[in-house]
Amino acid sequence: SEICSELYKNSPIEMTNDGFIKVNKRLETSVERVLAVGDINKYPLAIFNLDYVNCQHWQMACSTGHQAGRHYIIEKSMT
Repeated sequence: SEICSELYKNSPIEMTNDGFIKVNKRLETSVERVLAVGDINKYPLAIFNLDYVNCQHWQMACSTGHQAGRHYIIEKSMT
């Protein structure tokens, strides 16, 4: 499938050379308070000692959305 990241190419969000949004293990982008979920991002996969991976599957998109929601709720509860 085609990556729909054209909108972010001239933004301050850090992108990978192949057009994905680069995120950390908490799905945070290089811009504070901006998360990227779904098949538009590449993230570190520590379990396999991989730097950045992307999985273009609807279940992964749902999973990263849930992770982002949990991250936001936990962060809000600590402030």
